[in-house]
Amino acid sequence: MGGARRPVARSHARKPHRPDGAACPPSSVWGARRSANGVSQRSRRSCAGSASGGWRRVPTKATVPPFRGNVLTADDRRYARNLALIDARPQLRVGPPTARWLSEAFRTIRRVLKHEHLTRITIPAVILAPTADKLVPYLPVERLASNFRAGHLIPIDGARHELLQEADRYRAQAMAAILAFLPGADAEDPASLPRQLEEA
Repeated sequence: MGGARRPVARSHARKPHRPDGAACPPSSVWGARRSANGVSQRSRRSCAGSASGGWRRVPTKATVPPFRGNVLTADDRRYARNLALIDARPQLRVGPPTARWLSEAFRTIRRVLKHEHLTRITIPAVILAPTADKLVPYLPVERLASNFRAGHLIPIDGARHELLQEADRYRAQAMAAILAFLPGADAEDPASLPRQLEEA
C-alpha cells in the first residue's frame, strides 16, 4: 500500500495545475478495490478504532522475508541493496500502517475508483501495468484504464509489482515509456528526466 498517495492524486486529477499537465501513475492501487472489499471482518474491526474513539496501530511482525517467492521484484540485487540501505539507515524504514491510515486509504480508493469520477479525469495519463503482478492483477487495471478519456495503458510483460525496483529488462521499458510520455523528456537521454521534473 505504499502507493496510497496515488488515489489521493487521482481524486484531484480533473483539473491540471498546468495547461500541459499530465500524469504517469503505476498500477499499484488500481486493483485495490478487490483488496478493500476483501478485507476480513477482523481487519475491518481493527480499522474501526477503539471504543474511546481513538485509533490503534495494526500489529505486524517485523521480519524480513527471504527473496525467494518475492512478489514485488525479480531483481535480487536491488532487493539486497534496499535491505542494506535500511540496515545502514534504520530511520528510513517505513513502519506498519495505522488502522486510521488503512481506513482512510480504503475510503479514498472506493471514491476514486467510481466510474463517474474516472470519466471526469481529462488530463493525459499513461498507466504502466506489470502483467505478472500478483498483488494487483492486470485485468482490473485494464478495465479501469478504459474509463480514462485521455489515458493510455502500457503493459510491461512479465514484470512484477514494483516496476522501478524491477530487473533492468523490465525497468528499462517503464523508464522509456515515462520519458517518451513526458513533454520535453528524451527517452534516449535518461539524464533529461531530472531536468524535466525541475522545470515542471
